[in-house]
Amino acid sequence: GSVVGGSGFQSGAVGSSRPLGAVNIANNVIGGVGDSSGQIVSSATIKNVTIGGNVIGGEGSESGAIGSNEKLGPVEITGNLEGGIGFRSGIITSGTSIPSVTISGNIVGGAEISSGAIVSEGTIGAVEILGNVFGGDGMFSGAITASTTISKVTIGGSLTGGYGSFSGLIETFGESEGGTGDMGTITVVGAIQGGDGSDSGKGFSSGKLKKSEPDERHKILPTARWVL
Repeated sequence: GSVVGGSGFQSGAVGSSRPLGAVNIANNVIGGVGDSSGQIVSSATIKNVTIGGNVIGGEGSESGAIGSNEKLGPVEITGNLEGGIGFRSGIITSGTSIPSVTISGNIVGGAEISSGAIVSEGTIGAVEILGNVFGGDGMFSGAITASTTISKVTIGGSLTGGYGSFSGLIETFGESEGGTGDMGTITVVGAIQGGDGSDSGKGFSSGKLKKSEPDERHKILPTARWVL
């Protein structure tokens, strides 16, 4: 089945004020009109989350979202991560760390700030997007950002900025206590394309950016693969 938010606050949601175990949703997670609707959320930790379809933000703030105040375990989405018109809708977020995120489809930014985004107030491990990353109209929409470090990002398609500033962005800030802002390898098989918004369609590290050597696919597709 699916998790589908409604018009009420926290309607159509799976949540706990304590640690949450493994969450498996066969189909979609869809945000509604209500704030925090269509959520998978914990005030503590979540072991892991597997979604068989799409995660889609709605009209409400933080609708169609996966998040925890503490560690958010590995997240796997078979379809797309799509932002809506609500603030931080269609978001994967943690207050401390996300070890890995795998999305078989696309990341599509939405109309509001940080819609269709992966955000950690601490660290992010390995992120793999088999499709494309598209920035939207909102600031930081279609973005992958961490306050301290990101280990690795691989995009099987293109990274494309949108109308919003900082949309279609991969960035580390190094703002948290002890944060270095270092980033590992960013690999984009397709193009890196800026949008109408300032600082859109780019990868940026406030610390060190790991140097990478071209692999065999780079030799085959020298004009279509970028390794930052």
